[in-house]
Parts: sequence; structure tokens; C-alpha cells
Amino acid sequence: MPFGPVDSKGTELYYEDSGVPATMPTNYKTIVILHGTLFNCGIFRPIIPFADENASRIILINQRDYRHSTPFNKDELKGLKSGDKDKQDGFVRDRVRELGNFLTWLIVQEDIPANRSGNVDGGGIALVGWSCGNCLILPFLALTEEVMDDNEQKDILRRYIRSVILYDPANVAMGIAVPPAVSGTTMTYDTFAPIVSSYCDHDPSLIDYLESPTMNKFTDDEQVYNALAYTPSSDPNPTSDRIPSELFSKITEPLEVFDRSMVPTVCLSPELYHNYCIRAIQGGAFPNVRVEVMVCSRTIAVVVFGVYKIQRMLLENQILKKMENRRQASFHVWRDFNHCAHWEEPEKFIRLLSGVI
Repeated sequence: MPFGPVDSKGTELYYEDSGVPATMPTNYKTIVILHGTLFNCGIFRPIIPFADENASRIILINQRDYRHSTPFNKDELKGLKSGDKDKQDGFVRDRVRELGNFLTWLIVQEDIPANRSGNVDGGGIALVGWSCGNCLILPFLALTEEVMDDNEQKDILRRYIRSVILYDPANVAMGIAVPPAVSGTTMTYDTFAPIVSSYCDHDPSLIDYLESPTMNKFTDDEQVYNALAYTPSSDPNPTSDRIPSELFSKITEPLEVFDRSMVPTVCLSPELYHNYCIRAIQGGAFPNVRVEVMVCSRTIAVVVFGVYKIQRMLLENQILKKMENRRQASFHVWRDFNHCAHWEEPEKFIRLLSGVI
């Protein structure tokens, strides 16, 4: 099993690697993917067979406390669950530093080709966060250059990171409250997977707006609330319902881990997460790295609403000439996909992803 070191204390992240693509062995693109809550990196394994034909090398990381990666220790969990914003901020900064250390180790260890042509050709790393994986990706974009002490490491990351993909980002990762219709709804260990992997048929006009936003449409949250679908469609059934139980147990984590660190991470201070999001958009670390936001048209309501809010904020700030120095960000709608596009349509998913990184 491959492991990447993230500090000098023996802390490691487990990862899976598709290997150097035979179709382009010297100037390929490397795609590093962070999973979301409950599901580990195994949820992305179906895309591995299609890496080579897309001239890509795929690295799937298991985050801390997930299978095979180093569990959190008592002090780390204490900071996470403290309710103290400074301690929680310290917890997040430590995870950002670990991710930066892992990436620089990977680049050197595997001789990853650098991004030498401004994203026009191959080379470089595209960093992808799925769902709550963006609870780490957005802080990484906001904080990396200030939390990493090694200037050589920071220089490596500046030269190698070509783009960041926020794939169906969870609203909590952006510090955005849920719509009133789902406020107070609690997802348990047993209900989480069927809810997030269901198919929802939102008002087509809202999905069209996300693809091409204008100031004179969906001007207030109430309009968006009314356009969202809160009850899943029965056709098809949730993705998780169609995964054999033995396989499902391998690509998800047990209840103990869900309660110990997953729920506390999702329930971290919304103010902190929103601040990280704003700093990431304003430039934060690696301001020349562009962001691509991918939203699936049949994903769950809280994802659509969160993307709408960030998109609206960017649009209004652009009109008001605020945040003029913000990083380049683009929004894309993947039609007919639910929150698990990579599992349902892996070949199409990797082809679409390769087209925007």
C-alpha cells in the first residue's frame, strides 16, 4: 500500500495511483482528488481505468482518519471539537500544511511533470475536491502560503498547481447556511449516503442560470428556494442503493469514524469556513491558479444553493467593482448527473474533468 508522509512524526496519507499514462509519459496532467464525507477514495476507483486514454495520472487520497491514513490523535480531536474558533482554525491550518507537504513530497518522489505552459498543454497538478472534500481545498487555497514555512516547498507548489476544481462543493465548505426547507434536518450515518446520492429535479431555469448567470434573474434567495427540489426523484434510485453491500462497506468508513471526526469537521464554525472561502476567492495562496466550479444538475438542493450563493456574490462584486484582484473562477453545469457522477458515469466524468483542468 502506498503512503505519503505529511510531517516528521510519522503521520501519513494513504493514496492510490493510476500510474504514468502510456499515452503521454513525459508531459501528462496529474489529477489529485480528495473525497468527501463518509466515502473514502474508493468511491473514485471507477475512473482509474480511463486515466490513460485522457493522458492523465490520477492520485486518490484518503484524508486523515479515513482508512489506512493516520487517525487523529486525542489532542487533534480535542481542537476539532473544542467549539473555540482559534483552536478550530489551528486544526484546519494543520491539515492544510499536511496537504501541502504531501503534494510536494509526491511531486519530488514521483517526478511529476511541471506546469510549464500556462495550462495550455500537459504537466502540473489539478487539485480536485468533491463535496465536503472542499472543507480542505478552500482553506488550502486561502492559507497555504502562510502556514507552510519552507519557501522551497511553496515555490514547488506555485510551479506545479495548474488548477483547482470544486466538484459539487458542499454548502458547509463555503460556510453557507442551508435553505429553510431543510433547516433542522439531520443526516444520520444510515441516511447520509442515500440522501447525498439521490437524484433531484430542480427547476430547469435555475440550472440554466448557474450555467450563465445574469444580474436580473434569481435576484433573491426566496426565488431560489422555490426553484430547488427537496424531495428526491424515484428514477433512478440513489446511487448508494445500487452498490452491493460488500463493496459499499469498502468505499465508506464505519460509524465510529463518522461520529469521531466526520460530523465534527462538517459542523466546524460556518464563519471560519466562509472566511476561508472568501480568502480563497480573493487570491489567498497561489493567486494565479484558476478555480473551476463544477455543479451537477441533479445533485442535492444544498449543493445547488451553495454554488448559487457564491456565484451571486462574485457577480455582485464584479458589478460593484469589489474584489478586483480576485482569482479567475469559472462555473460549469454537468447535465443529468447526480452528486456521484464519477461513480455513475466514470468514463464521461473523467473526459469532462480533463476538459476543464
